Amino acid sequence: MVEVFQETVLSSNSVLVIVLIGLIAVSLGFILLRRQHRRQQAQQRFEAFREREVLRSQLEIQDHTLLQTHLELQTHLHPRLAQTRARLETLAEQWIESPERPALTEAVEMLKQAEEEVDRLAQSLDRNRGDEWGLQKRLSLELERARHLGGFLTQFQCIGQPYALGEPNETLLFRLAQELLHNAMTHSGATQLTVHIDFDPENLILIITDNGRGFDPDAVAQQSPDSLSSGLERVRQRIQLVQGECILNSQPGWGTRAEIRFPRPGSGI
Repeated sequence: MVEVFQETVLSSNSVLVIVLIGLIAVSLGFILLRRQHRRQQAQQRFEAFREREVLRSQLEIQDHTLLQTHLELQTHLHPRLAQTRARLETLAEQWIESPERPALTEAVEMLKQAEEEVDRLAQSLDRNRGDEWGLQKRLSLELERARHLGGFLTQFQCIGQPYALGEPNETLLFRLAQELLHNAMTHSGATQLTVHIDFDPENLILIITDNGRGFDPDAVAQQSPDSLSSGLERVRQRIQLVQGECILNSQPGWGTRAEIRFPRPGSGI
């Protein structure tokens, strides 16, 4: 009887030891999985931080380049156009009876138009003035420039009560909108451009549409880096880095619609 009892105790102890070993193994596995998960999360956070820093650096370089272009236009090209126009106006006044006067008058008018275009372009590149104007004004001027320079039919719509997004966010959204408009004007063959801003209580919604030739979204990855669709893909990647999203809708022959959604600062989204 005693031997049976001892065997039972030993058997119970063996089972207990096996159970404990199993629990220890499961615990160690769980700890290892948690550590691996934490390392993956840390790696993902690092990659996201690195991508944001790369994006910030790209925007800083882009802004610096645009500022230099703005200064060149304002300090060199615009004054020279004005001086040339003034000189031609003087010649036109002196050559009242000359058969060349109509050509001079036409050249003066062309130079006036060139001055206006350069001035509009310089204004669109002026970041300081852009900060004062806000996103709506900057986009409106960008459409005006497209209308004057490219002959596009344009429409601008803004609904909702505007709210502050912060200068870096507004600059990013404006640069992305510029790229979308540039892609449409350069690659799509569009004749009409529409910009729609909706200051939704939770998200800023920016919609840019064109009536161009469109494209197949499934073929985006196979397009060249300079193509329309690849440019749209870059926009989508950039907005995702700041917790926004870009929804692209397009098909051949039906134009393109790009919708950017950016969470309102402080909305908790």
